[in-house]
Amino acid sequence: MISFSYEEKVLTFLAVRPEFRKCGIGRKLVERVKGCFHNGEELSVVTFRAGDERGFFCLAVNLLELDDLERVMEQIKEDETGLSVKEKASHMAGLLQEVSDQKGISLKLRKKSAKSKEM
Repeated sequence: MISFSYEEKVLTFLAVRPEFRKCGIGRKLVERVKGCFHNGEELSVVTFRAGDERGFFCLAVNLLELDDLERVMEQIKEDETGLSVKEKASHMAGLLQEVSDQKGISLKLRKKSAKSKEM
């Protein structure tokens, strides 16, 4: 299930039933929405509140390719010695951001505007 606003260029809801996750359905839904916009137009995704790392990681696993995610995981395993859980999460976020930047994918979280909250 997916919900988006063509006028505001924002994806507002994405859900895949648990038994169908990890099958690429979420990625296909996002690609379908992206196809509704001109190449190069910025599409925002409303997810967890800004600053919530879970939202960032959720975006990353839904928008990046599996092989990219596997390379990041391998890098984390090599670099994890002596790092706290929080430091590992921060390091992983940095690596995912680098990969997404190379692919031209935005993993930015944005706060809902006052206008969106009123609706």
